[in-house]
Amino acid sequence: MKHILPCFIACTLTASLLHAQPTASSRNPDTDWTGVQNLKSTPVSTTAQGKRKPTAEIAREKAEAARVVAAAAKKFYTDHPSHVSAGEARKLEAVHGLLGVTEADKAQEQAALQTARQYRSDKTNPVEARFEVALLLERTEARASLSSKVNGNNPRQLEIIADKLKTEFGNIPEVFNFYVSVARGADMASSHTLATKVLQMPVTRDAKIEAQSILDRQALVNKPLGWKLAELDKKDPVELAKLPAGPTLIYVSIFHPEGTNFSALQQQKRNIPANYKVIYLTLGATEEQIRATKNKAPTPGAHCFEARGAVGPTAEQFYVRQTPYVYVLNRTGALAGFGPLSELPNLATLANR
Repeated sequence: MKHILPCFIACTLTASLLHAQPTASSRNPDTDWTGVQNLKSTPVSTTAQGKRKPTAEIAREKAEAARVVAAAAKKFYTDHPSHVSAGEARKLEAVHGLLGVTEADKAQEQAALQTARQYRSDKTNPVEARFEVALLLERTEARASLSSKVNGNNPRQLEIIADKLKTEFGNIPEVFNFYVSVARGADMASSHTLATKVLQMPVTRDAKIEAQSILDRQALVNKPLGWKLAELDKKDPVELAKLPAGPTLIYVSIFHPEGTNFSALQQQKRNIPANYKVIYLTLGATEEQIRATKNKAPTPGAHCFEARGAVGPTAEQFYVRQTPYVYVLNRTGALAGFGPLSELPNLATLANR
């Protein structure tokens, strides 16, 4: 199963480097470039003294780390303007400057936006790189409509961004991939509309396959699912078509050794109706791994697994294109709907009818 990758990259750096400044230029530009790459690839620590840091603290440290990378990239291309990686350094400055934007520093935000706009408009830069910067720039400027997050999910706003980028960049694969990524993470109605829209464009083969898979998943609605799921510590699998009468929630996630794949559902626990059966379908996990983390689940339920992860047959049957994701079966066992976790309140109501 092919996955279209997101069109922007995540910024990471260890806490020990958060306040680092770009070092003085060495006599070897290749050594300087390696230093920039090391800054970019070193992950931020998400724990302190054995405990996970608060989300706001992690976000702040990632933003600070991004600024360090942006400054190092700028110093590199300033010191070595003719180096083969000078162009990539300019892109890094633009991207990581945007990733360093916070609500608390408007001066940095304005500088980052200006740098990104200049990079975006300079047609001597590769079109793929300009698109990457343009997308992140659009999301940064629209974050108030995206739950105050650059990577927030508002299908209508994201479709507006996609349309704007299509007008600017034309029929390039990156544009089509973004449309599909928006459709993949949207509610049922929006995903159907967007996937249909994509199939009417002169899209790449991969984008067409992804869009069609979204419509194929939509075709499962109001039908019973004749699938079997391997269940922890049970000889016989869970047969979805033979579940006891009543609505069912299927929570699909990718395994995490700390059990944090359940965290998102924990935050939505209040939206799980009391009369619901819950099935946890964890991808990329063995029985032993599920057994070690099942206590992290927010509510009792059947723990099912697929060791092969997102490329396994179970994921294919469910048309899994992102996680976490939820599917709800109605009182008769037919698929009532599906969507990202944010859609759980609407889906729960739909399945209880």
